[in-house]
Amino acid sequence: MKRRDLVLKFVVGLLMAGVVFSGCGIFGGKTQSRELVLILNGTDMLNSCGEEVANTLPIRIFQLSGDSQISIASLQGLWWDPEKELGDEFVDQLEMILEPSQRIPMNLKPADGASIIAVVGNFCQTEGSCWKWVSPIDKISSPQALTFDKFCIREAR
Repeated sequence: MKRRDLVLKFVVGLLMAGVVFSGCGIFGGKTQSRELVLILNGTDMLNSCGEEVANTLPIRIFQLSGDSQISIASLQGLWWDPEKELGDEFVDQLEMILEPSQRIPMNLKPADGASIIAVVGNFCQTEGSCWKWVSPIDKISSPQALTFDKFCIREAR
């Protein structure tokens, strides 16, 4: 009788542990997304258009389910019709204005279904593809600092 009680208690304990831990993702339950901290730094020559005067910079932060569409997206397409440009990978977006020499720390909670963060600056003049910064959410160090200069976004390390 004692052995049976001991086995029964052990089995009940395992079942209870499974119920408790399934809520925190250990056994495949839903995991909580960590909140990201992005620090957006505008330089004193932000978005200067090749001139000696800095300008404000419109910025969009996209949350995406993949990176195939953002890798081929155009700046114009992302600005005029981002949902069409990004297709099924579009999950969510934020928009803000960065001022020259401004520092904006922001908290960003990843949306359900998002695995990629893309930050896009609507620069008046661009150089290559550095008008965008793209990273898998699980590879972003938090806080992640980004510097915006004349025509590029650069990761600050």
